[in-house]
Amino acid sequence: MKRARILVVDDSEELREFYELELELAGYSVMLAADGREGLERARELRPDLIITDVSMPVMDGLELLARLRSDLAPPLPPVIVCSGFDMTESTALRLGAFRFLPKPLEREDLIAVVTLALQGRAALGTAAMQEKERIRQARARSAAAADQALRGVDFGASDVAGGLQGFAEWITGYFGFGATALTFVDGGDLRVRAASHGSSIAAGTVFDGHALYSSGVLASGASLVVSDAAAYPFASERAQQY
Repeated sequence: MKRARILVVDDSEELREFYELELELAGYSVMLAADGREGLERARELRPDLIITDVSMPVMDGLELLARLRSDLAPPLPPVIVCSGFDMTESTALRLGAFRFLPKPLEREDLIAVVTLALQGRAALGTAAMQEKERIRQARARSAAAADQALRGVDFGASDVAGGLQGFAEWITGYFGFGATALTFVDGGDLRVRAASHGSSIAAGTVFDGHALYSSGVLASGASLVVSDAAAYPFASERAQQY
């Protein structure tokens, strides 16, 4: 019996390995791509039975990939499962034709169940999805509260704190081979850049208003510390304001 072919598109090598291991153990043939553009090329070439994609990726994000699949590929189109840690992208993904939105972090059982449903052409609805959303919401609330407590009283304007953050940004850039790095904190509902390495298109002191795709996703996550490859997301500064 021919194994169903699944194309996984995610810029995280660790997550690609997770998908590959779990899906192959479940009996599927897995193909991998590291960004949306590569995913679109592989989809055109290989015509997979199912596509699983992340949202936040350099070069081409998952939402653009979803739109391009609908415009560039001849029908019938494979079902697409969109995975993201940012719940606010769910409505957009479904509007663009995604079969199902899966919130990160992923549980193996949820992944395999939704993949099975997608390949069978059935709608993946029910109480399990609602329970998973509530679990993630509560976990994020606990994380945000703990982070706010830890950051309370930190004087970001102090020279030793600012210097330490700057050094950390430079170290991350060199260690991981990023083009540039920005360290951002959620503070009072705003996303503020506290340090940026050399070559960053996002300057230290920038505050995002939440309307740009990049910043809105971070604000929705409730994260208190975000490390980002600023050079890979130059559009992030389009709606930024200097704080």
